[in-house]
Amino acid sequence: MAATSENLIRDFFDCWHRFDLEGALSRISDDCRFRPDPSAETLTGREAIRAKWGEYMELMRSYDCEYGPMAQSGNVVFCERLEIVGSSRGYEMRVPIVGVFELDEGGKITCWRDYYDTASAPSVEGA
Repeated sequence: MAATSENLIRDFFDCWHRFDLEGALSRISDDCRFRPDPSAETLTGREAIRAKWGEYMELMRSYDCEYGPMAQSGNVVFCERLEIVGSSRGYEMRVPIVGVFELDEGGKITCWRDYYDTASAPSVEGA
């Protein structure tokens, strides 16, 4: 199960690399909760998340991540990664992040929370 869950998370981020919004959305539950950083409001539901992720993808010119350790406890997967994001304005951000993902029995993401030092990462909107 752990290797499968790790592959699910990697596959999810591969959608981001390809700017495949529909592919990313197909990997979350209808009632998924998403909190992009520790101080942000949690978004709930596919349509609210679609709107936010669509905004992100419009502002990015590139996305990649380098994976660190991943671990699983029950249905929760912890993923350390370095995100490398290029903004449409030419700015590149390199942000170390730990993501926490909750998965349902079918392998859909029901909750995604990211933790990082927001002072070290200018927003894509401002970049």
